[in-house]
Amino acid sequence: MQNRPVFFMVITVILCIIMIMYFGIDYSDILEEFNMLNSQVDLSIYNEKDFMNESEKFTKFKIIEPMKPKEVEDYILPNNHEKPLEPEKINNYIFSYDHDNIKYLSYSKKWDTEKLEDLANEFSLNTFGEELRYITHIILYPDDNGKTSYEFEQQNDIFYIPIKIYNLIPAQSKIAYRDKSKVLTLYDVDSITKIDDMAFAIAYAYGEYFVDFHMDVRGNISDKLTEYFSLRSKGFEDKIILEHDGEQDIANQSIWYLKEIAAWDYIYFLGSDATKRVLTFYNHEEKVDFYMNKTNISIDEYYHPNIQSRNATPHINTVIPMPQQVIGLPEYFYSFANQDVKKYTHFINIGELYISYEGQRHPYACFTIKIPIEDATAIHTALIYDENDNLLYAMKSVEGEEEMEIVWGGAWTIYWPGYNAIHAMNLLRPVKNTVYRFKVSTTYPDGSVVFSDYVDLKFNSAGWYIRRKENEWTKFKKD
Repeated sequence: MQNRPVFFMVITVILCIIMIMYFGIDYSDILEEFNMLNSQVDLSIYNEKDFMNESEKFTKFKIIEPMKPKEVEDYILPNNHEKPLEPEKINNYIFSYDHDNIKYLSYSKKWDTEKLEDLANEFSLNTFGEELRYITHIILYPDDNGKTSYEFEQQNDIFYIPIKIYNLIPAQSKIAYRDKSKVLTLYDVDSITKIDDMAFAIAYAYGEYFVDFHMDVRGNISDKLTEYFSLRSKGFEDKIILEHDGEQDIANQSIWYLKEIAAWDYIYFLGSDATKRVLTFYNHEEKVDFYMNKTNISIDEYYHPNIQSRNATPHINTVIPMPQQVIGLPEYFYSFANQDVKKYTHFINIGELYISYEGQRHPYACFTIKIPIEDATAIHTALIYDENDNLLYAMKSVEGEEEMEIVWGGAWTIYWPGYNAIHAMNLLRPVKNTVYRFKVSTTYPDGSVVFSDYVDLKFNSAGWYIRRKENEWTKFKKD
């Protein structure tokens, strides 16, 4: 008997549908407008009492007297925005481009319509799921406005459509429609003018949205209750950070911030090919030789010490296992995407490195690293971190079984004209008594990345010293 009101409500709704069909009341235009907004439509019938129960979520609204059916078509107005899209974000843009129901708006003179088209094509190469249909705008700003480089905003609009059909539906009833549109915003885009570089920025922003939408990873304490946390934090529960105290806090501890880790996991699994590019990196002596001999190599590989790439920056956190090494994590991500789970074939880390000190070759310190992997298809890259495992520099990359020589240091100041300005060549010079953490990443053709154990190095006036994991410091002896 307790279900009788529900039963009569169902019967009432069915009768309403029949009456609509019989009397020719056409709401197809309304529903078509809903679909254009990439939104979910809740066609539940609510009465005035139901509305007032929702006032905690939405600001109070004016109850509209029932309208005649023909008047309904002209009455689709949002009653409230939880977080409205600011007018300046949609009206004062310089360039725009529409692609796959997404409007790209640029406030930067460096990102014109042609480049927005390239960006739209690149963005479409990421892997998506159901969440994509709610993205309505991607907005580019030339500077950072004091904000992070990327963010997404959510609009929770609620629309109420008054309806009365020949007294079958109670007076002052309405159809409730909720719009869940999303806006991705990229800041400081004037500093990123190449599509391949912007590929990472937009994939990262989308990754934060993806994990919020599907996994409820939102950067607060409730993240600890998510399935993602249970998969990703094993063995590192005491280090994972769930929430932060502002943008500076994120910057200081970003490698342990769960939402950052999750966004990078998205890129690792579902990012476009451009986000997984493999670059060649050169040691200091080679870079100076290239400059002196005017060798024609990529300015990105020459100037940038740790440009985003699969081999230099496969993930923000290289202390925890790489994404494919976490049991169940690939399947979890791909379960939300319109794609079969990718098969990864490499899961075992490199292990201990054999590193030898070859002495000084003024003005450089020379080291040799032997990597215990025999695979001609692998790319090995020497990476230097600080003591807190934040990446400082991508030092050198080699292919296959080639021996890796690290030539580091020097007092050179090299200038490269024409790269937006005159820049000093960015060589990471070792500082006395500063600890530098060496790791080697190994990248395979299937996209798998594994790491070596770390080795700490430092130097002072007495020479170079080495420490493996938590062992004591020992002085390097020239081999």
